Amino acid sequence: MKNYLICTLVIFLAAALVTCSSPGGGSSDPSSPNTPGNDYFVFVDMTNGNDGAAGTKEDPVDDINEGISLADTANKNVCVAAGTYEVSSNLGTEINLVEGVSLYGGYSADGNWTRNISANITTITDLATTNGLTRAILCGALITSATVVDGFTINAGSGSNATAVYCQGNGTFSHNIINGYQGGLAGTTSYAVYIQTASPVLRDNTLNGGSHDSSCGIYIFSNSVPDISGNTINGGTGANFSTCIYCSESSPQLTNNTLNSGSGNVARCVNLQVGSTPSVEGNSFVDGGGNTSVAFTESAGVDEPTSFINNGFDDSFDTKYQDFSLGVTHLVNTIADINALDENGYNTADTVSGNYLNP
Repeated sequence: MKNYLICTLVIFLAAALVTCSSPGGGSSDPSSPNTPGNDYFVFVDMTNGNDGAAGTKEDPVDDINEGISLADTANKNVCVAAGTYEVSSNLGTEINLVEGVSLYGGYSADGNWTRNISANITTITDLATTNGLTRAILCGALITSATVVDGFTINAGSGSNATAVYCQGNGTFSHNIINGYQGGLAGTTSYAVYIQTASPVLRDNTLNGGSHDSSCGIYIFSNSVPDISGNTINGGTGANFSTCIYCSESSPQLTNNTLNSGSGNVARCVNLQVGSTPSVEGNSFVDGGGNTSVAFTESAGVDEPTSFINNGFDDSFDTKYQDFSLGVTHLVNTIADINALDENGYNTADTVSGNYLNP
């Protein structure tokens, strides 16, 4: 009897483990985007889906905006299978985020809905070609950080002032590849992300400013306070200017990012304009090979970082830190002088320390 009870207990525990675990050993929670279920998600598959479908795993829709509409009505989120989803902000078909409806890419297009964002590339591309602030995704003013976009490749159109993601709200963007226009010199300016009067969260993304006459990884202005951390950001290949992060009248938190200046004629990692007070901690400033390369620029009349701590610099920059204080521009090129910016009265006391040369 004792052996019988032991065997029964072992079989019961084994069955429980099978029930509670996915084949990969992770949770099989149907509310998780890693193992999604019909009760919590609407499903979009451009290859196997249909317009007007139910939006289930078995009967997906084929359009992301249709999936968002169904999910908004049903209080669900959206899973998007691999493929290239073409939109046009010229025609008003860009992806318009809806508060509370998160988007997750990276699912297999075979009906199994297994998620691997590296293998199952899910791309959103804007086909817009006209001038104006075109975009593949619009994050409107009502969006909060509870609305997540995760696991996509997002491409800007080709017109002047083309951007991949336009943020007027505070959504969360994570684990995406976000590109400005990549097709060469075709307009004035290309942006990966354009932030206006907003405080989005950008974490663990890869961004590239693209091409055009000028290119920019992230453009931030008008009282924005974004949280930008753990990203790899490249200013792009703009013919005249490439800038990793451009900041005006805003206070971003820049933490633990790799900031590559890009390869423009004048290439900058961070360009501060008037009224900007970022915190800058734990970043790596990388020289992208521009004709004139500057890691960090304070322009005339601007404020300064609230903290500038534990950042690494490539030694090859033409200028590591361009400071404007007391009506004079100071070109700072040694780590010792950067770490003494506050001691020398250029920056506020006790705000600069621990900066170093990249190995």
